[in-house]
Amino acid sequence: MTRRLRAQWLHAAVAFVLVPAAVFAGVWALRLGGKIFRLETLAYDAVARLQAGTNPASPVVIVGIDETDIRELNQYPISDKQMLALLERLARAGPRTIGIDVYRDLPTPTRDHEAEMVADYERFNDYLLGHPGIAVVNRIPAFKGDPDYVLPPKKLATDDSQRQAGASALAFDSDGVVRRAIPFWIDHRTGGNAVSLGSLLALKHLEGEDITLRPAGEDESELLLGQANLSRPRMPVGFYPASEFDASEIAGETFQWMIDFRGPESPVTLTLRDVMRDPASLAKLKDKLVIIGVTAKSIKDEVGSPFSPRTHGFVMHGYVADQLIRWAREGAVPPAFMPRRVEAMWTAAWAMIGAITGGIGVARSLWKMILFVVLELLVLVAAALWAMHLGTILPFVPPLLGLIASVLLALAYMSAVERKDRKMVQQLINMHISREVAEQLLENQDAFSEGGKLAPQRMTATVLFSDLMNFTPIAERLDSTALMNWLNDFFEQMTLCVEQCGGVVNKFNGDMVMALFGPPQVREKDEEVASDARNAVRCAVLMRRALAKMNVTWEQQGLPTPLMRIGIYTGPLVAGSLGGKKRIEYTVIGDTVNTASRLESSNKECMDDAVDGTRIIIGDTTCLAIEGRYHVKGLGEWELKGKDPLRVHAVLGEVENAAMQTSGERGP
Repeated sequence: MTRRLRAQWLHAAVAFVLVPAAVFAGVWALRLGGKIFRLETLAYDAVARLQAGTNPASPVVIVGIDETDIRELNQYPISDKQMLALLERLARAGPRTIGIDVYRDLPTPTRDHEAEMVADYERFNDYLLGHPGIAVVNRIPAFKGDPDYVLPPKKLATDDSQRQAGASALAFDSDGVVRRAIPFWIDHRTGGNAVSLGSLLALKHLEGEDITLRPAGEDESELLLGQANLSRPRMPVGFYPASEFDASEIAGETFQWMIDFRGPESPVTLTLRDVMRDPASLAKLKDKLVIIGVTAKSIKDEVGSPFSPRTHGFVMHGYVADQLIRWAREGAVPPAFMPRRVEAMWTAAWAMIGAITGGIGVARSLWKMILFVVLELLVLVAAALWAMHLGTILPFVPPLLGLIASVLLALAYMSAVERKDRKMVQQLINMHISREVAEQLLENQDAFSEGGKLAPQRMTATVLFSDLMNFTPIAERLDSTALMNWLNDFFEQMTLCVEQCGGVVNKFNGDMVMALFGPPQVREKDEEVASDARNAVRCAVLMRRALAKMNVTWEQQGLPTPLMRIGIYTGPLVAGSLGGKKRIEYTVIGDTVNTASRLESSNKECMDDAVDGTRIIIGDTTCLAIEGRYHVKGLGEWELKGKDPLRVHAVLGEVENAAMQTSGERGP
């Protein structure tokens, strides 16, 4: 395995294995520690809101006593006589079940009729006993010795054989929101069990369909209600940390489930005056489950729900009743969390998906990666909704955090690796070609690369050759160190001139410089070709000036002061990589290259047209491109070795009014 391949495997292992593993470990630790509990409950609330209304045929109808009702009755609580009148009015509509979420433990007289208080309360109690389909709320103690409890109506408190008293207890999460239903509570006053109001109403309502609650086995760890199977889960489960539960829940001694809120977000709601005055309202109540409660804002009966922090408590009991009735009829199961190990695998999978997206995203455009992430988020949301529809609660926040964190970390890591490789490659490339062209090559690697080489391309370009006169005696005169320093100073200045004009230093050979103007880019337009030719001539003029300045310095240092010849030609050529697997270089071949070389080397000793010690000879094709920008002198036709006679010209200097335009010339 090559070093390069080993490095690629190492980077892939870090990005696609270590990054998701580290992210998963961090996210899962946060989850088990309850640090993202609030985020997960918000996600559950969002799913619950999306599901609201998917069971519009709810049997639950709300009768709310609002501020207007209280003003018209001129009192609160409403009296036993008024409550009895409401029950008798409702009974005419034929509801199957009625729940009263208003405490009735003490006699409540009608204003100005206190003398009838006891009789009214007795009649109210007797009516309850005569109608077992009615259930009334009571408040059970939260712990032994808790004085804050409220008994049911007197006769139900002494004899509740018909189970008409339902506990007001709701299961609050630490953020004050009710998301769980607990049907059975411990009554610390009596030591027995108490049934929550919502669950009791559902059981009474289902009795009309011959559906009753019964044990599924001898140990009573599971209960059957119609086609529904209710079990006692051990806590913590899902996104709930252990701190959310008491010892009995952790031991699996409590029946409970997540409320799915699939009933109407706003159940059918009537006011007390609607029932008492509007016969049309009563038509909506046939075979329904009616819950009477207080909606007046001055009476604080509000709890947090996924829909609002101010949901009426008796409405929450309605959600519980609706859910139980639906399960019993349809055979659905309560929403269940996945086993912890499956949740862990689900989260790890999304962390892996994020790492792959971020790691591969480096090689793609940013917008494509963002599009992939958005699509993955949509898939995650759709999976959570579909699973909830099927009765399974998929983790949402841990996979989301795993996905986003892995995308960012893998992207950051692979970007850092790419920047490091890019910097190294660019440093190598900059030794051979101009910085601008190196950057273009790196930005368009796919367009230029072919089998690990720069693909051969036919193009029209300009080639420049320069050579120092009498270099051999100079090399013999200087010692090796002085010669190399002298040459490096010369090449450094020549390279700066080439780069300043947008060219590419293709190679150095002894004292010779070969520069390209155009490659590796293919010029599509004649003006682009002409621009390359003008840049080459401008480069030659700059090289002449640079050599003149260096000769002044070298003369002062006692070093040789050479003359220079430059040949430039514009025409078709082939550019690409030459060499084998171990040694390769980018170069150009063709008649244009040979012609430029011949222009530089022909008539070596004739320097009559040199300016400041440098002779610049160009061909006809190059001369046409610079017309009007430089002073040129026609030299007639030269006999070049192996070539037909060629018209050549000597560049003497820039035309003054064109100097500004020429100095700003660069390749497109």
